[in-house]
Amino acid sequence: MNQSELSRAADLPRTVLAGYEKGRYKPGARELRKLSDALKTTPTELIYGTAQPFAASSPLDQIPGVPPGSSSLVALTILVTMLDHDEQAAIMLLARRLAERRRGQKNIAKFVATGLPHMEAAFAAQAPAIEQVADIAAASVKKGLRKATASAKRR
Repeated sequence: MNQSELSRAADLPRTVLAGYEKGRYKPGARELRKLSDALKTTPTELIYGTAQPFAASSPLDQIPGVPPGSSSLVALTILVTMLDHDEQAAIMLLARRLAERRRGQKNIAKFVATGLPHMEAAFAAQAPAIEQVADIAAASVKKGLRKATASAKRR
């Protein structure tokens, strides 16, 4: 859509649109609504370029095969693998007790007996992807530390 077509669709003067593009003017709420309607988008997407501009983003969310929003579960998996065997067992016991409290001891026992072996096999198949996630997470932490250190040195 060119500027003239947008001008007609949004019912805004072409000169005003040119002013927006050049940074001379800023659209108000009414103009944002007209523009977003004409462009078949939302004002938030028009302003920020995304529907959820303030959503937490993690490098883990960018990995193929990791379902959106599951990055905290992936991070937890990575962290648990960094623990000693005894610490891993304690985390598993805690998680099991919490699950039993929420879902019932019989349901959890049934899941452990029937579903867990299949999940363990699937988890083993995902080991290379988990290693990739760990590498990306470590790189992200290093990058964050470098930025924090550089910022502290400038002060």
